[in-house]
Amino acid sequence: MQPADFNYLSDLLKKRSGLALTEDKIYLIESRLLPLVKQHGLHDIGKLCMHLRTQPVNEALLVEITEAMTTNESSFFRDIKPYELLRQKNYSGTDAAASSIQAIAYLERRLLNRSGAVYYLYLPEGRCR
Repeated sequence: MQPADFNYLSDLLKKRSGLALTEDKIYLIESRLLPLVKQHGLHDIGKLCMHLRTQPVNEALLVEITEAMTTNESSFFRDIKPYELLRQKNYSGTDAAASSIQAIAYLERRLLNRSGAVYYLYLPEGRCR
């Protein structure tokens, strides 16, 4: 892969998904995008970049590229522990936002072994801790 193509793709992915790729991840771009390149009848990643630079914006292709490059991890929803911890904890506050922040702080302390974390949510009527 040419450096200009790497820079183009890494900038594109950073803007579209927040994914920050360094040059040591060229292999990842190649392994994840080559099947897509072949599917679209292009010969290599350089041709893909040329196509993206010179053709009208193809949002569907950009979504495919982004999806191919991002890791779609959903372990949080498969992991029952956060839900069990929340079920054990009673948040009786009437302010839903403050209760949510308390729940996040509680989970962080329990799951990440951190203590003393303070979260602030700024609401129109003031600050909740």
